[in-house]
Amino acid sequence: MRYRILVLVRRVHELSGRRGFRRPLDLLRQQRQRADELTSHLAHGLRANIRHSRRRFTTAHMRIISFDFRMKIATLRLRLEKRSTDLAARADRLLRAKRERLERLRLQLEERSPLRALERGYAIATDAAGTLLRDPTQVAVGDTVNIQLHRGRLTTEVKGKKD
Repeated sequence: MRYRILVLVRRVHELSGRRGFRRPLDLLRQQRQRADELTSHLAHGLRANIRHSRRRFTTAHMRIISFDFRMKIATLRLRLEKRSTDLAARADRLLRAKRERLERLRLQLEERSPLRALERGYAIATDAAGTLLRDPTQVAVGDTVNIQLHRGRLTTEVKGKKD
């Protein structure tokens, strides 16, 4: 029994010499200290984050408060008026150019108009269906022919023809 007790005592001394049994309260205190440090770091970080967020909020708030909507609207109104004036001027120039081109084209069309030839003494002949006559083979003797003159129309009957 004594031997057994001696073995167990030696075992207890052996175990008590190990790190975990040497200073359990010290280890517990170290872990508490580490937890306190981490808690402190976390609290410090959160406070810094809150301070930064407050500064950003204050800056944004001051920018919003200092923003003068009336001035911005007046500036935008002036820009709009200037652009409207510029647009109206461009539209006038474009319209004037288009009118001049239209007038040139109208004059060209008048010069090339078949009615212009009628003013010079020529005539336009069509058959009863309104087809333009360019050749005597298009009509037969006895057919009705319409003749457009400078002033007025004639309706005639073909009495003869020469090819």
